[in-house]
Amino acid sequence: MKKFLIVKFLIIALSLYIILFKLTKPETIFYEPPNLGILKNNIKFYIESGQYEQDIQKVVDKAKNYIYNRTKDLPNQEREKLAVVFDIDETALSNLEYEYKYDFGYNYETWIEWVKEAKAKPIKPTLELYKYVKSLNIKTFFITGRTQLNENLNEDPTIINLKRAGYYLWEKVYFKPSNVKMTTVEYKTNCRKDIESKGYKIILNIGDQYSDLEGGYSQAVFKLPNPLYYIP
Repeated sequence: MKKFLIVKFLIIALSLYIILFKLTKPETIFYEPPNLGILKNNIKFYIESGQYEQDIQKVVDKAKNYIYNRTKDLPNQEREKLAVVFDIDETALSNLEYEYKYDFGYNYETWIEWVKEAKAKPIKPTLELYKYVKSLNIKTFFITGRTQLNENLNEDPTIINLKRAGYYLWEKVYFKPSNVKMTTVEYKTNCRKDIESKGYKIILNIGDQYSDLEGGYSQAVFKLPNPLYYIP
């Protein structure tokens, strides 16, 4: 009787395994997914209607209000050790021209060529936030997933692009090392940890990806919308 129950249990367990395997296979879907062409058109409408920038502005307004309340009673000397961290792509700079040109696709070679052109436009609400932060004598840092393309930092296309877009002064731009294997969260967390190790207190971290914001070392985080791509 005992052996019979064991065999029965094994048969049931095997049956459940087969069912779960079938349900979790990549080709198993339970409904027709949204049409890719329609999704792209919806994204373009979201952007070109002005709603995208309006949604960014809403987040930036909340960020400015937070900074105001966080610092309004602080003397200027104390503000000098406060910091705000900005992501670059789709936070400080818009790569919409690249996205449209390649139909929302990505290729490393074409991306590097785009970066070298240094002509990404500023995201206006973020530039507004940046200028507001600078007016309060709070330090600013950029942490980007881009790699440094020129040994002379002043001649690096990302630095040139930031200045062209209106971001003139900062303490440091952190570039992701090309020869180090780590996740985006690990890399950006390490950068913020380094900033705080220099005696700064990060009061706000703003980016368009959740991976820009996870990992701590910031008193507040603000997520901008990004309908174009996702970086885990």
